[in-house]
Amino acid sequence: MATKPSKSTELYHYTSLAGLMGIVNSGTLHASHIDFLNDRKEMAYADDVMRPTIREEFRTRFLELQNAGLMNDNFDMDWLCDKETDTFFRVISEVSNRYSPIFICSFCRTDDPYIAENGLLSQWRGYGGGGVSIVFDEYELKTLVEAQLSKFKLAVTSFENIIYGKESHRFTEVEADLDLFRRAVPTLMEHTMSKALGKKVVFEGEKVEIDDLYLPYANVKPILKHPAFFEERETRIVVAVARNKFSKKSSLKKKDIKFKLRDNYLLPYIVLEKKGRKLPIKRVIVGPSVEPLRRKASVDLLLSENGYDVPVTVSEIPFA
Repeated sequence: MATKPSKSTELYHYTSLAGLMGIVNSGTLHASHIDFLNDRKEMAYADDVMRPTIREEFRTRFLELQNAGLMNDNFDMDWLCDKETDTFFRVISEVSNRYSPIFICSFCRTDDPYIAENGLLSQWRGYGGGGVSIVFDEYELKTLVEAQLSKFKLAVTSFENIIYGKESHRFTEVEADLDLFRRAVPTLMEHTMSKALGKKVVFEGEKVEIDDLYLPYANVKPILKHPAFFEERETRIVVAVARNKFSKKSSLKKKDIKFKLRDNYLLPYIVLEKKGRKLPIKRVIVGPSVEPLRRKASVDLLLSENGYDVPVTVSEIPFA
């Protein structure tokens, strides 16, 4: 169980007015599938960190095959290693979606009093003059996550601060999981090369089955981010929904994956809620916008009509 801190910590969830309305009216949060976040590049960072090691492992194993006389050298080694590395990451993503698709809900935190009252400029820019920051109680959000774990079949639930880059002092927390991916390379190559050569290929050394990477993937992929985003000080609720590898005899319920239309594709998401409890909203900041006081009045009324008696303020950051 979460230990209640002596002083409650605030977390900031930036969203549009439509997002605010959906959250308040439904009393729920939506966690989006990791492959369908607004900025797909940010979720590629973990792959980018692993890529050099994975690529080098492929090179090592191809050289072993050449030395054993099982492959000639009539090919472009760099091209082949790049191609196999791309295939490797695609397969890992497919395994994750088959056994434990990952869903994320993001928040920011700050110790800066000005940002605490007015929000973060880089976040406001993402909403084009129409955003709000919903300020949540961190401890109460953690109890919401725990409620999911006690009720539904889930492979992973975590409430983690982002690790920003390989230079972070916290990078050691994920190094063991990252090494498991390297050890899956010879396993994948044994399958593909045995099929291609028509004879069984076996590599020496410690190996990991591809299908066993769904949990390390859920532990690492969502919490590694490029250091350029450090100012956001992001915290993520991460939920990996259990699927095929988990016992159907469990008394826990299956967590439903829902879908909503986003531009020209379907966005998979899950609902986070705690039955009979309002969301732990402490206050709302209305971002820089045209007619901010009019927006504030509408937000006040929305919250009041849904039973929330919390302050609504307007950011002092100028609208440009």
